[in-house]
Amino acid sequence: MHWRVVMLSVSAAIGAAMSGAQAQGSATVSDARLVAATDTFETWESQDSGQTRHRSSTWFFQTLVRLPGGAWQYRRAWLDSTGATTSVSTTIARTGDLAVRFDGVQARTDSAAVVFDDARATGWVVPGGESARLFDGPVEGPRPAADVAELAFASLRPVPGNRLVLPGYVLYGAGPLVLRVDTLTVLDDASLRSGGRAIPCLVIRHARGPTIWVEKASGRILARRGVVAGGRIVWWHVRRNIEPPT
Repeated sequence: MHWRVVMLSVSAAIGAAMSGAQAQGSATVSDARLVAATDTFETWESQDSGQTRHRSSTWFFQTLVRLPGGAWQYRRAWLDSTGATTSVSTTIARTGDLAVRFDGVQARTDSAAVVFDDARATGWVVPGGESARLFDGPVEGPRPAADVAELAFASLRPVPGNRLVLPGYVLYGAGPLVLRVDTLTVLDDASLRSGGRAIPCLVIRHARGPTIWVEKASGRILARRGVVAGGRIVWWHVRRNIEPPT
């Protein structure tokens, strides 16, 4: 299978993949207007399918910075209620097509470090309470760094109906050698609130992941919502000073 068909060429068209094959022209990743930024997110959880929710004791901040040489580094650091760091994940994406070059986690209970080139992935994953799993094998072409590609897609200010097909992998699941294709679809207009002020947003849903709310004016992600345990547990990651979406 030709990679360009699967990913609608993220390198040539992260914007043309915005959809439906109806996009006018193609936008490269450099057109996505990615900017270095740091955001702090509070976390919420519901144990009854979202009927009630409570503030969790953990929070995280995410940073996106441009490294010397042009690569992007995305870093997410989780902290507990005392302010102690419990986990740090780091992804490095190549400039241009956002292909992942490194993906790693340092945490109290698990860790991982995988190096990628366009044809191979090499590294290890240690899930919590399990033995290390080693990887060294071929991959089907470059894979965009999912978190960075999500930010790039959001920064394009897409409109309802636009899509991005995103080939990737699950670090702690099947592993980095196994292809896992996701699709981001812009669903509708919405709004979130901050201090009584309504913020116009777009709602974007992962076919195999969370729903996200993107501020129209800035293209920055304001909230994410996902489900686990068959939908019984619902979680929210919400930028500080923003009210969680319903």
